[in-house]
Amino acid sequence: MKPRAAKCVNFGGCSKADSREIVTVPPGDELTCPECGKMLTATASGAGGRGGKSKVPLMAGIGGLLFVGLLGAFLVWPEPEPPPPPPPQDEVIPAPAPTPQPEPEPQPAPQPDPQAEVIPPPPVPRPKPSPQPVVHEEQPQPQPIPQPDPVPSPPAYSGPSAGTIVWEGTVNGTELVTIQNGVASQGALISGALPGVAVIVQPTDEKKVTIASAPQPADNYQRLVFRVKNKGRTRVSLRWALP
Repeated sequence: MKPRAAKCVNFGGCSKADSREIVTVPPGDELTCPECGKMLTATASGAGGRGGKSKVPLMAGIGGLLFVGLLGAFLVWPEPEPPPPPPPQDEVIPAPAPTPQPEPEPQPAPQPDPQAEVIPPPPVPRPKPSPQPVVHEEQPQPQPIPQPDPVPSPPAYSGPSAGTIVWEGTVNGTELVTIQNGVASQGALISGALPGVAVIVQPTDEKKVTIASAPQPADNYQRLVFRVKNKGRTRVSLRWALP
C-alpha cells in the first residue's frame, strides 16, 4: 500500500492548516493531524504534492461558510422601520377680499346770500367764578413733656459730726474687708457705724490700714472698704467726720 496525502482543516488552531501543508500518512495509520490531533482531509494529488486540484474543496468550503453567514445575517438583521407619516397640514382658506365701496361725492358748501342781513350771534355769558372756601390751617399743639416725679429730699442730718468704727479679725498677710449696712464681710464689727451721709474716713494706723473705697451716694453712704496688712489677730480703728 502507498502512503496517503492529506491536509488539516483546523484553520486558526493549527499551523499546518494555516500553511496548507500536505501531511503524508503511512499506510494503516489514522488520518489525524500530528500537530493538533484533528481529522485530516485526504487529497487526490498524491504524496508530497501541492496540485491545483487540492484547493478546490477548500475554496468551496470557505464559500459555503460565507454564504451561510450572509444568509444568517440577512435573516437576523431587523427590517428598517418606515418613516412616520408627515403631520397633516391645516388647509389655509384665503379670506375674501373686501368689496370696494364708492367714495361719496363732496357736497358743495352753502353760499351765504349777499343780500341777506348778517345778524351777529348774541354774546355768550361768562360764568362767574365761585368763591374759594377759606381753609384755616390748624397749628399743631405741642405735646406735653412728661416731668419726672420730684425726688423727696432726704431729711437733714442731725447726728454727731464725728465717730469711730472698730473692727477686729484674723489677718494673714493682706486682707480686703467690706463694711456695709453695719455688717462686716469677715471678722466682726466691735463698735461704731457709718452715719449714712457723706463723711471723710481715715484709719488711726495708716501703716497697716488704707481706705480702698469711701462711702458713695449709690450705696446711701453705708458701704466702706479698707485694706489691712498684718498677721494674726488684728484690731482696726477708723475715724469718720463730716466734711
